[in-house]
Amino acid sequence: MAVSQRVPGRYDRLGVGYQKTRQEDPRLVARIHAALGNARSVVNVGAGTGSYEPRAGQSSPWSPQP
Repeated sequence: MAVSQRVPGRYDRLGVGYQKTRQEDPRLVARIHAALGNARSVVNVGAGTGSYEPRAGQSSPWSPQP
C-alpha cells in the first residue's frame, strides 16, 4: 500500500509553503540544460516537483509507483 493511501492528506499539511522555499540551483539548471542540448522532448523519470523541467520543448514527467 502506498504511503499516500496510508496517510491521506499528510503531505498537504507538511508541504505547505514548499514551493516558496524550494528554489532551483542555477548550477544544476545549467548542467541539465547543457546535457539536454537541442532536445525537443524529454521524459523526466522521477520528476518530483518539476523544479528542473526544461523551459522549451515538451517534457513528460513520470514517477514510478512502488
